[in-house]
Amino acid sequence: MSIRSKLLNINAKRAVFVLCLVSALCIPGYVSAQYHRNDCLSSFYLDTPNDTAHSKFRMVKEAVYRSDDSLMHNSKVTETTLKLFNKAGQKQLAVTTGPNGKPTDSTVYEYNNANDEVREEDWESDDSDVLIRSTYEIWVYDSAENEIKDSEYIQYDLNDAYFRESLSKYDTSGNEIESREFKERNGEMDTDIYWRRYNENNREVYVKEKSMGNYSQTYYAYNAKGQKVFSADTYGEFLHGKNIDSSWSTFAYNNKGVLSEENDYKKGKLCSTYTLRYGAHKEEIETSEDISTADPYSCSNNVVKVKVTDSTGKELSEVITREKDGKPIVTTIIHKYTFGETYIDSTFIVEQGFMYKEKWKEITTRVTDTHGNTLLFMMETGTSSGREAKDTWRYNDLNKAVYHAYYGSCKSSVPETETFSSYYPDGKSIKETIELSVGGYRGYFFYDIYGRMEKKKSSSKDSETGKMEYYVTYYEYK
Repeated sequence: MSIRSKLLNINAKRAVFVLCLVSALCIPGYVSAQYHRNDCLSSFYLDTPNDTAHSKFRMVKEAVYRSDDSLMHNSKVTETTLKLFNKAGQKQLAVTTGPNGKPTDSTVYEYNNANDEVREEDWESDDSDVLIRSTYEIWVYDSAENEIKDSEYIQYDLNDAYFRESLSKYDTSGNEIESREFKERNGEMDTDIYWRRYNENNREVYVKEKSMGNYSQTYYAYNAKGQKVFSADTYGEFLHGKNIDSSWSTFAYNNKGVLSEENDYKKGKLCSTYTLRYGAHKEEIETSEDISTADPYSCSNNVVKVKVTDSTGKELSEVITREKDGKPIVTTIIHKYTFGETYIDSTFIVEQGFMYKEKWKEITTRVTDTHGNTLLFMMETGTSSGREAKDTWRYNDLNKAVYHAYYGSCKSSVPETETFSSYYPDGKSIKETIELSVGGYRGYFFYDIYGRMEKKKSSSKDSETGKMEYYVTYYEYK
């Protein structure tokens, strides 16, 4: 029996257990008492900025209702999702039911004592509303918690399935020294194998790969500080002694430990270079060059870039020289800055070639208040398109945003989207958020004092009928 056949031979007891558990959890108002008694489901902390020890829950239920009426008269449930968590905050079960109350999909998660995920199964309903396992993945770990096996199966349809299995070996330091990946889809198989070696400092010095019948090898060398100073790749059909190709790179560093020089070679030809040096005012001057050779598949076309950056990391200038139709084209970019509560980056671009010259500018403006909060962010160009984008904000006394507007169209005085936020009396915990857009979308989000979503309301226009649709989602925590 093949590996795939063995994995397809589903354990009957497990399948029955999962289906029974899913069915029980999908009954409105019913939660399996057996699951609640499980110590693994004692608590879960919601990961939000307002999270406190009081926001514990082990279950969350989301119910979505739809109506053609803004007051939600005659609303009908469209789907309900139930999620269970363990004490580490890991999801153990997620079940979604449709309007008829029957499950449409379900995912089961399992973990070991170290909280590593060891199994994940996805179930989807067929045309007869019967849950069928569509995908699953299994992980196996050794005593040192290294992943030694990863098996995945996906059933796309009755005649299309995919299986993958990865196996790994490690040395005593936990470095992966061998990995094999087997893949099969509809009878077509493929295998990738990697072998790795490390030096006494656990840095990778050698990798050999076998894929699609071809081999490749990579070598690395380091200096006394552990910085990579050399890498080389050889690849081709080594078994037959032909189609062998090679490339290598050398690296050098300055006394700050920053890469200051790199040279890349392909088939023995220098293809690209990079250098970093410092100017009189400690500005960084980076020069990179791509060098073309007679072999068009080895190196890129001739391109030279020289970029100057000040000591704070702001780009001052960049000059790019490239070829087009055998003639050089030079693009010069100059930045000029205005600092303070109003920060302006004025960028001037000149592109010049044979009987050709074009100039334009781009201006980025950022206005902040005395607390450092951004009040205005705007990007403009000197072209006919005018303003590219603009954002504005307002804040409360505790520097929490209460309003944000985004203007995406050129020179528009009407925002495309607006967001309003209100807070609880402490001024920090968000209570309600309203999102509006010119396309008709309306979104209302309500939170409890611990930052947990309580209710979500939204409305939008149906693109086909042109009618408004209204939705409300309720969240319940236990």
